[in-house]
Amino acid sequence: MLVTFLTACENESEVKSVVLSQNALALRIGESVQIEVILSPLSSSSYNTVKWESDDPSVAAVDARGVITGVYVGECIVTASAGGKHASCRVAVGTTMIEPVFTQAFAVNRQDVDGSGTDRIGLFLLDSNAVFDTVTMSPRGGTYILLDMETPLGTAGVAAGDYSVSDIPQAYSCTPGSVWRNGDTVALDGSYLVSENDTVLIKGGGFSVAIGEEYNIEGSLDCDGYEIVSLSFAGEVGYYDNGATSVQTESFIYEEAEAKVNGKTADFRYYMTLLAMKSSDGRMMSMNLVSPLSTSGELPSGKYTLTGNAEPFNIVSCAADEGCGAVYVTADGERRRLRSGALEVVYDNGRIVCSGAFIDEAGIAIVCRAND
Repeated sequence: MLVTFLTACENESEVKSVVLSQNALALRIGESVQIEVILSPLSSSSYNTVKWESDDPSVAAVDARGVITGVYVGECIVTASAGGKHASCRVAVGTTMIEPVFTQAFAVNRQDVDGSGTDRIGLFLLDSNAVFDTVTMSPRGGTYILLDMETPLGTAGVAAGDYSVSDIPQAYSCTPGSVWRNGDTVALDGSYLVSENDTVLIKGGGFSVAIGEEYNIEGSLDCDGYEIVSLSFAGEVGYYDNGATSVQTESFIYEEAEAKVNGKTADFRYYMTLLAMKSSDGRMMSMNLVSPLSTSGELPSGKYTLTGNAEPFNIVSCAADEGCGAVYVTADGERRRLRSGALEVVYDNGRIVCSGAFIDEAGIAIVCRAND
């Protein structure tokens, strides 16, 4: 296990934050992986107090060192705790690992075709036996995967960031695969993997896109037959744009943030925490964040995505005429619902530090960060 030593601390109660290197992990049955845990500040004594827990050991078990082992097909949440602070990782266990070798990549921007306030980009990763047809904008032959991505509106190229498979179109999401039928016509939609022998639909998981001298794409995806696709690509991405779009952007720099447990979800499986942020000019952003029961009501550090699903590391969306869910209040008191986006939450010396980006119901991008 890699451990980052930041500053000395001799008391578990002085731990300010717990962060895991991964928010999502895909394993085969019987496979074991040890993930990195970072405490701030950290000493050898506080490291020894880290406690690990799986909310369903029949799916994945975790030992005292943070080694996670796949037990049976399914999903569960593994949580690391120290000094009253928590961080969690969603674990998916499958039966078969698919590890394609991708050598080519092409991206096609179809703009905001679904009215979600994001650009819909089809990212194709191909092996050496596949050919990309620039007329039909689709591959032929070989093995390839289509990642049906939603990226921030107007972003040039494929946006760097962490993407998760979600049924709700929003920035930094990837649409799950499905089969569309109309009479005798059968077609694939969303994200899927095609090989010479089979086609599998992508149903869950996530991946990251990093941009340096070249694109680096890494991740694990869950499929409809409990297969796990190991995603890895490094190289250039051919880009095809159907035209430029733009979106109005507004900065929200908050002065104070407060998190308060707001009860449990309707099925009593998770905690609901109300996070409120206020700026000096009277603007406010508030939202309900979902966390595992194993966190004992403490909001764990991590990335929370506005999906509307009452599951850990999601932000619950707002009903049509209610003041709940995720809302942004302007300096004039206008209340706007947030319809997509994500927020990174970190505890820094006992202070909640948040940064993220959202699209509100007026189609305006709200970029949120703390006042430095």
